[in-house]
Amino acid sequence: MEVQLSPGQSNAIDRIAEEEGFEDFDVTTNAGSLKGDNYMGVITKVGVKNHRKKLDLILKSASSNVKLREIVPIRKAFVREITIYETVFPAFDEFLKENGCPEGFSGHPKVYGTCNEENEEFLLLENLKEIGYDLWERTTPMDWDHVALVLKEYGKFHAISLAMKEKNPEIYDKLTKDLTNVFARDGQDQDEMKEIIEREARKALSNGIKAVKGNRKAEEAMEKFSDTIFQFFQELQMPENHLVLLHGDCWCNNLLFKYEDPKTKRPSKVCLIDWQLSVKGSPAVDLSYFLFTCAPKEILADHQKYLKIYHDAASETLRNVGCDPNTVFPFALLEKHWRKYAKFGVYLAVMVLKLMLSEKSEVPDLTEAADAGKSFLEGISYDSVNNDDYNRRLLDVVVVCVENDWL
Repeated sequence: MEVQLSPGQSNAIDRIAEEEGFEDFDVTTNAGSLKGDNYMGVITKVGVKNHRKKLDLILKSASSNVKLREIVPIRKAFVREITIYETVFPAFDEFLKENGCPEGFSGHPKVYGTCNEENEEFLLLENLKEIGYDLWERTTPMDWDHVALVLKEYGKFHAISLAMKEKNPEIYDKLTKDLTNVFARDGQDQDEMKEIIEREARKALSNGIKAVKGNRKAEEAMEKFSDTIFQFFQELQMPENHLVLLHGDCWCNNLLFKYEDPKTKRPSKVCLIDWQLSVKGSPAVDLSYFLFTCAPKEILADHQKYLKIYHDAASETLRNVGCDPNTVFPFALLEKHWRKYAKFGVYLAVMVLKLMLSEKSEVPDLTEAADAGKSFLEGISYDSVNNDDYNRRLLDVVVVCVENDWL
């Protein structure tokens, strides 16, 4: 079904077409997402075509619904993603080129255009699905090939921050100083923030406590986590824990895999999409979010092997730009962060696994929730017909964390 574009969107697409050498071209639009796929906005597939060539784009546009913008930081999130594409990635690439890595960081789509006007925010990105990329089937845990590839990509990405901090600390600090949590409210005092975090986080974790009912150790660990959640988030936000710039939203819907031979389903490359929650933090945040929502229990049980895969990729990138990984990012430092902060992934898994395992018809529409006066967490709280799958997957995560004393 054709999608109506705003004048600003149409003008941006026309400008891109001209910059790409199109003359006498047609523009087609089609809905690019299903309910629940992108709760902050709308995804539209855009095709630019003439008799000689075509260009396939993704238009990612912000919702202008007033009530939704009150409960979800839509403007902050879109401005953040625009900043990552237009400022951070070019600076990272420049740093890599100056230090002997001319290929730059390619684990993201190409950006063609953006708009950060209030209520009109959008990005125009390369449509990766048209060049052989695809999503993993969200209800199934990933296999070894996919998990290893993602961990290597996160290793490469995080290493750029580590190297830049080591070699150009002033430039890195200036580049990232405003990249704070988009969910933090301006002017909020400590007591108010504590009350909101404890109320909302405990509400979310209560679903996790229900899911592990019957396993006494898992229940006790989740209850303890719920009781200390504010202190945990406070510690996570300490500047000394901000080792790297994070992707921030690491579930399977934000990972696109390239398949040279679709029959084998062995991925050759992964691209990280959706940078709206990108923020400075501990590498354990990205790693635990990804592993606890996407990996099977066999991989979680063999966590040392997979942390090593990630660390080897980070170390290789560090060496390529002239840094010593044993000084800048020793494996012991990664292990320390993992032991202390892996439980962040449990908090995310409680919410994200529910979305991943739900039927498409069950996924809530946050616009409807906002219009009904619900908060963000109330909007994503619902019962699923696949509750048994959810309980089993979450229990697998919690049991591994309890056995290894991460929770």
